[in-house]
Formats: sequence, C-alpha cells, structure tokens
Amino acid sequence: MRGSISMDSQYNDSGFSERRAVRPFSVIVIGAGVGGLAIGLCMRKTGHNVQRRREITEVGAGIQIAPNASRILRRFGVLEETMKYATVLEQNSLRRWKDNEELGSIPLVPDVEDHFGAPLAVIHRADLQRILLNAARGCGCKILRGHEVVDTDEQFLPYVNLSILYTRRTSNGAASHVTLLGGFLCAAVNTLYNVVLVRKADKEKPRKTSWTTHGEKEEIVEHCRGWCPVIQALIRHAPSSGIMETPMNILRPLPTWVKGQMALAGDACHYMKPYVAQGAAAAIEDAGTLAMIFTCTDNIELGLEMYQLIRKDRSEIIQASATNTGHTLHLPDGEEQERRDDSIRAASRGVGANPDQWSDKKTREFMWQVDVMAETINRFESLTREVGTNKEK
Repeated sequence: MRGSISMDSQYNDSGFSERRAVRPFSVIVIGAGVGGLAIGLCMRKTGHNVQRRREITEVGAGIQIAPNASRILRRFGVLEETMKYATVLEQNSLRRWKDNEELGSIPLVPDVEDHFGAPLAVIHRADLQRILLNAARGCGCKILRGHEVVDTDEQFLPYVNLSILYTRRTSNGAASHVTLLGGFLCAAVNTLYNVVLVRKADKEKPRKTSWTTHGEKEEIVEHCRGWCPVIQALIRHAPSSGIMETPMNILRPLPTWVKGQMALAGDACHYMKPYVAQGAAAAIEDAGTLAMIFTCTDNIELGLEMYQLIRKDRSEIIQASATNTGHTLHLPDGEEQERRDDSIRAASRGVGANPDQWSDKKTREFMWQVDVMAETINRFESLTREVGTNKEK
C-alpha cells in the first residue's frame, strides 16, 4: 500500500489512519514510556501484532506536545482524549532570573494551530502515558508486566530472553505478536502546577540519580537565593515531598540505530535535553514513521534502514539544538549574556534569529512543520534507492 499524500491535504487524517500494513508482523517493543507506547499503538493500528515489555511508572513531569507530535496523535485517534488533560499554551515569555524582566514573548494562540494545523499543549507525562496505555490495550496490544529483558538474539533476529522479576523464572519471547511491557502509573489530571529549575550537578549525581529521585527543598532554596521574588515564592509554595530530581546527560549521536531486524527508538537513540521540548515529540515521530514505512513495504531490513534514514539526521539536528540552547540560556551574567538578551529582544520584534531556538521562527518551522508520516509515504521510492546506494558504499 504505497500511494502518496498531497501536502495540501495533509490534515485529512483518514489518508493516514486508514493505511494498513503490507503484511502484518509480530512486533516486540521493549519499553513502555511515551515512545514505546506510541510505537505499539501506531503499529497495532496499522495491522501488526504488538507485545510490549517494561514497567510503567510516573516519571518526569510536564512535557510538551508540539504540532509535529499532536498531528500524529490525532491520526491514531488519541488527540481528543489527550487534550482533555492538556493545557494549551497561549504565550511564551522569556524573563531574567534576577529581576523578572521580560526579554521577549511569543503569542501562541491561535497562531500555532492556524499555521501548523495541529495544537501546541503541555501535559503531565503520567497523563499521556495513561492515555497511550489505555489506547494500546484497547486496540489489542499485549502488555507484559514484571519482566526484564536479559538477552537478545546474537543474529539480531526479533527474539529476546526474559526474566520474570518476581520469580526470576526465565522465558523466551519470540516476535509472535506485539507485546508491551508495563505496569501501573498515577495520573496528574490537571491537578499539578509544574515548575522546572535547572542547576549544575556534581560529577557523580547524574550517574546515580534516577527519574524518580526525590530532591531536597533546602538545596533548591539555597541555590535560588537572590533570584526574583516570583521564583522564590514558587519554591516556598512547593511541598517538600513533591520535588523530583531528573538527571540531564548528553547522549552523543550513535553510529547506527538499526541492526538486522532490531531498531532503537526514542531516548534510547536520541535522548534530548528539554530546551526545545522535543523529546516526547521525537519519540512519537519515530512511531508514526515506523507505522507508515510498513504500509509501504514488508521487507523488514529495508524498512528499518529507511526508518533510520528518515529519522536519524533530523533527530540529531534537533538534539544538538537542544544542547546548544541550554548552553545559551544559562550563560553567566556578562557581555555575552547581554548580547544574547539584546538578540532575544530584537527577535521578539521580528529582527534577526532568536538565540532561544524554541522561540526562533526558522527552528520552529523545522521542528513543527515537517510531517514525517507524509514524507515517508511520498518519498518512499527515492528513499528505497538511497538505502540501496548507502549499502553499496
């Protein structure tokens, strides 16, 4: 089922949601975060059997659903439910830490949805996971809880060895259907106000800190001493039990994402710092791409090489922009910081590029306007030739 999608009609979701796999496969998804659940849902919706393995826990905090992700969620039937628990962003305001001076602002409603054809919103990660989990279960994904993958096939065929965590009994899992590994999660359901503060950690802490490590409020209060009153008031209001520490590390680009009939997706291959808010969106793009590829071919190796060709360079460009933006936004006060602030002010008036790449018009076009599902379908023939050329090199 190849065909093509007119970019003028890219918002006609049935052109995507009605596509079906050339040949149904049995798919194993290792991981049940946003990326794993989205892959399971998208693959199952296009006709594959899916099995998912891993614990599902409430991790992280608020995440952004940018238009490049929300249009994919819409096509697979979960955006309406997602928006019930999401908050639509009306404006972005960038301010100085010391005196709360506004350096620049960007109106987002209705500009973003009108221009990109899909909404921009924020949601608690637990809410999005719950929605994806329920949708995956509802369409027939099999979810295994309490399992740990202990080995994979030496020839990179779709087989894994499992350890059942509670009894340590091992079993063999072949890709006979799509299986999702997961457990339970607790949803926020628009009951939390999310505040994110970034600080430099000691050298060992990022290696030792998990997503669910509780932070010390006293450390945050001390770190932000001298900041503007608004920030200090928010910190004082936060309950000590509600402060979570999340490590931010740098994952350098991998030489490859695919081997045989196995592929990496999501944070496993393109972990991103949060400064352009594309981590979840990139994982959802992985899901939409994989689903569309296998409506065009039943050659697994070709399909996975094509997935890498479509997703790797794009993800790594966005990944680098997030790292660079983090450096730019955390400049120490001084001449370079003052030049940055002047550029942000100018960009808010429509003059020049914005050093905050989330707010930069050109960068947002690249992140939010690209439709990976449409590109996969429309460029299938040329991508097939490119994969063949790369293999010959």
